[in-house]
Formats: sequence, structure tokens, C-alpha cells
Amino acid sequence: MQNLKDFLTEADILSEITPFVRHVNKIIINEGETHCCPLRKLYDHQLVGMIKGELKFKIDDSDIILSSGDCVLLPPFVSILEYIDDNAEDLCLYFIVHFDFFFEKKRKNWEIEDMYLKYCRPWIEKVEPDPRYVDETGKNAHVLKNYALFEGMLSDDMLGDLQKMLNFYRCGYSRGRSESEDLILRAYMLKILARFCGQPDKEGVYRDAVNRFIDYASVNYRLKIDLNEVVKDYGYTMNYYRKIFKEETGVTPVEYLLDIRIEKAKDLLLHNFAVNEVANKVGFPDPYYFSKVFKKKTGISPKDYKRTIQTNIN
Repeated sequence: MQNLKDFLTEADILSEITPFVRHVNKIIINEGETHCCPLRKLYDHQLVGMIKGELKFKIDDSDIILSSGDCVLLPPFVSILEYIDDNAEDLCLYFIVHFDFFFEKKRKNWEIEDMYLKYCRPWIEKVEPDPRYVDETGKNAHVLKNYALFEGMLSDDMLGDLQKMLNFYRCGYSRGRSESEDLILRAYMLKILARFCGQPDKEGVYRDAVNRFIDYASVNYRLKIDLNEVVKDYGYTMNYYRKIFKEETGVTPVEYLLDIRIEKAKDLLLHNFAVNEVANKVGFPDPYYFSKVFKKKTGISPKDYKRTIQTNIN
């Protein structure tokens, strides 16, 4: 699993950070719309959390693609170009947070409009670095070695925290944020960063989450199971949960569920139930699909399996 600690210039930085959140927004780009974000220099850290669609970045000489559920942390003083394909057929939806890992008084009043937003115009392709913001001597200049990509780690809990951050940010945007709002935003930012660097190991929460589905599937294999809804209750995206489940068991949740159903089907066929009846009892409303899966898993059709079992018994 990706871990923020692997991207830090110093191992003990995390014990000292005091994040200052400068800007929070949720970007929506509808199908066919133009995304106006010129080639520019970053002056602070930027978090991008991808909710839906696909977003592409050119970061100095590197190219990355963010898909639904992915997050990336970008360091200051890299050149970035952010874009979507002209022929994109889906809505593009994502959160962005501009922040500093360390609060520095001289940077507190930097205005996001002056730093970035005023340049987001269709006719602007490139923005020259502004010397007022290129300060590579401060504590925020060298926190990350490079950009940090976290695939599939945008959980529902993190989405909830980002939405709360956006709500607090908007409340204080026009009148100026209070110190208490700054502290609340800092707390949420710390919580998000903790998710990137404090991921539990396989012996802990990951294994518990895997065992929850194993227990659930063992009891509910007869039912129509919406895996996305089940995994959502565990606090994971489907992509991320599929990854940790396969690392723990060697198979995906779908494959595991099918294996349980086929094993139960074998037992029912042994007790002389009809194939159609067996299919329904193990969660396959379509007998043809059941037979197809059964043969793929066992190398033999349900009818032939039943016939072989009965022959051996006799």
C-alpha cells in the first residue's frame, strides 16, 4: 500500500506538521466542457481527490492519470499542466485543497485568486512564475521528495471530511476565516494526511475488513448481493477494497463469493437437488449462467457433476 512516509524528505516531519489550509473547492466539468487550467508553477501543496471521471497531469517531466478513487499530493515549485481529454464522455468531478504542511505567518495572507485563479482563462496557455511566491527557503519548500500518488484511497469517510472542509471554507470565504475555523480546517487536514501515512497493516483493520466480507458472504450467499453497497459500509471504495481483499486472500471479493456459491452447489447436488433448484438456492436466478460458472470453476457441468457423484455412490 502507498504510504505518505515514503515520499517525505525527513522521516520525523509528521510529528511536527501544523497544516494551514489555503483553499478548498469541488470542481465539476461536464461532458463537452473545456477545462481551463494553464501550465503553471505551484507555490504551495495541492491535494487532488478524484470522485468521478478521469483527470490528467503533466508534472515536470512525468505524466499521471487520476481515476475515480485516486488521490495525489503535489509539492510546491513543480510545473503542472492539468487537463482532460477533449473526447471525454463522462462527468469529471474532484476535490482540490491548497495547503501548507507548516504554518508560516509570511504565507498566511497569500491570496488564491492572485496565485492561481485569475489565470484560469481559455486564452491563457502558460503562466510565468511569480517571484513573490517562489520562496524555496521556508519550511514548506522541501517536505515531499516528489508528487505522492495514492491509488484507490479516496474512501467515503475521506470524501465526507473533504465536503466538511469545503463547507467550513465557504462559510469563512467572504467575511474572513476565524481562528476557530482555521483550527477546524487544520484538524480535517491532519485527519486526511493520517489516512495517507497511518494505514493499518494486514494484521489489523485490513484483515478485519476482509473477514467481515468473508463472514457476510458465508451467511448471505443465497441473496442478491450489491458488493458496492456492502463495501461502502466498510468505509472503502470498491477499487481499494478489491486490492486489499486480493492481497489477503489471493482472489477478489467477486471470485470469493462465486467460490462459496459453487461449493454450496456441490453439496446440494450431492443431495440430489435439481440443477435449477440448486442454482436458485445458491444465489443464481439464471440457471444457464449458473451452469456456465459451475463448469468454469470445476471443469464439468452441474448435470455431469451430479451424474458422476451418483455413479460413485452407487
